[in-house]
Amino acid sequence: MIVTTTSSIPNEEIKSILSVVHNSVLLEVGLFNGISSDKLTKTTNDVIERLTKKALELNADALIDLKIDYCYLSQPNIELVVTAIGTAVLLKTE
Repeated sequence: MIVTTTSSIPNEEIKSILSVVHNSVLLEVGLFNGISSDKLTKTTNDVIERLTKKALELNADALIDLKIDYCYLSQPNIELVVTAIGTAVLLKTE
């Protein structure tokens, strides 16, 4: 599966758009210890992997326009929400 942040894929033609797919992961962050870059990288990769799985369940050939967002929530605990959204598409085959 091709996963890209762009809206097109070089040398490929999009046949049809299947669906917008999205996924979020909530990560608890300690008040004083923050979050390590390794943990953030792993969480981001997990979100992308889950999003890709959703696209594959739709029989998509590619996931385009991938966007990732990070948002802190601070009540009652400090938590980080990592959200990914993209468009599952079919590619034109020859």
